[in-house]
Amino acid sequence: MQIAGKTTTSDTSDLGTPEMLSHGQYQLEPVSPNGFATRLRRVDVTPFDTMLSKDLISDLEHSAAESLCADLWGAQMLGARGSNYERSMGGDGLRASARQAERMHAVIDALRWVSSQAGHSSKRWLLLVAIDHVMPLSREEVGVVKAGLSVLVVHYEKKIHSLRVPSSMRMAS
Repeated sequence: MQIAGKTTTSDTSDLGTPEMLSHGQYQLEPVSPNGFATRLRRVDVTPFDTMLSKDLISDLEHSAAESLCADLWGAQMLGARGSNYERSMGGDGLRASARQAERMHAVIDALRWVSSQAGHSSKRWLLLVAIDHVMPLSREEVGVVKAGLSVLVVHYEKKIHSLRVPSSMRMAS
């Protein structure tokens, strides 16, 4: 069969090729609780994924971790710059686009909130896991990460609820 200049075989499926599936750990899960569709989700991309697959963190905590990682990625704070996020905010000749600066501020706000609510060690552990892919091993380390993630859940929920709803979408009282 020919598709867009590429040859496919019966070994290719909606879930990917056998070669792709042989790398990494995947989990079959429902797409929605009310539907019958399923999907394969790779569960070993980040330590947060591994923690979720081992039931060390909840879905909400994992979602908060994903939001933090998305902000880190958008702020281009991953890699060498990400190891010292305070320095990434200015000086050193760094020039950021408006969107990148907005994401940097989102990360710093989230981490300041975590630090004030769960402590500096929770903030540091979240950065270690998100940026350096360090997996917390001891029960104490997992607890510190969970405490930080719980604070992030509240932080991101507050941001979502603080968005103003246009008057045309408000329900009549």
